[in-house]
Amino acid sequence: MHCIILNMACRSRKRRGRSRSPQPVRSLVAAKLTRDYSDQNGCPLFALIPPELRHEIFVLVLTSYDDETRPFPPTAYYTRKGYCYHQRIHTALLATCRRICSETRDLPISLNEHVFWFYRGPEALNDARGYFMGLTPNQRDAVQRVHFFTQLYWLRNGFARVCAFPEMRPKHLKITIRHSDWWRWEQNERLRMENPVWGKNLKMIQSLESLEIEMETMERDKDQDIAQGMLKWKFNLFDGRVLTTNGTEINRDHWIGQSSYGGEYRYNADLNAWEMIRASPVGEYGPEPGLEYNVVTLRWQPEAQTG
Repeated sequence: MHCIILNMACRSRKRRGRSRSPQPVRSLVAAKLTRDYSDQNGCPLFALIPPELRHEIFVLVLTSYDDETRPFPPTAYYTRKGYCYHQRIHTALLATCRRICSETRDLPISLNEHVFWFYRGPEALNDARGYFMGLTPNQRDAVQRVHFFTQLYWLRNGFARVCAFPEMRPKHLKITIRHSDWWRWEQNERLRMENPVWGKNLKMIQSLESLEIEMETMERDKDQDIAQGMLKWKFNLFDGRVLTTNGTEINRDHWIGQSSYGGEYRYNADLNAWEMIRASPVGEYGPEPGLEYNVVTLRWQPEAQTG
């Protein structure tokens, strides 16, 4: 069966507690429908199955899934709840016939989340512009959701450059700050989220309709609740609309994750602090215990227009 391994980890809209990411970019549908094709009205798939149900079948087939033969390293900085495996999408359906291709060719793009790590990601998958340039114009328009994993330093200094890519035009943008993305996390510094000066760059994404920010911290730091102050943030869009959190709630979750990162840091429960892992024989530290993490998510949507 044909399948595609997506660059930058296209992720399905349904989280299944694992993860996603890929390889060389190429168009999901190289051939163009340049000639007339049969309406296939004699085929039971089109003659007997209602379009709505047929669409749901196509959605199930073309939603990305975890490639369990390609797991992420268990202590990698980018391994976390929902992101533990590279992703795959089976695309043999698109090669079945021209009518099926016409109905499904954009689904692999629109259904799945397009994920980029701008710091400490799998195989340095951070070339957002190269990825979107590898898509056709129609495929770029079909992109619904883009997800950035980024440290706060990059958000301040690199976010504007990516927003300026005309090839990237998602409807929804999600930004995740992992525990290891906070300022001086390894020194146990208090959490801080600066005024969102970087947010002015959202104007450059003219297709944008919503923003989501997900923040992951150690459970011990959950009382440093900076989300309340962020509820007041507003972001201007290019067409004069304003993104606000009005009418949305703070979503809270938690999970058990690793207590060591990249062979560089491990958490010392006795000291309640992170410490550097010194060079040592493999296995000296033994299995790492799980560590509880707290996750807070905020969502910004266009402010309701008043007449």
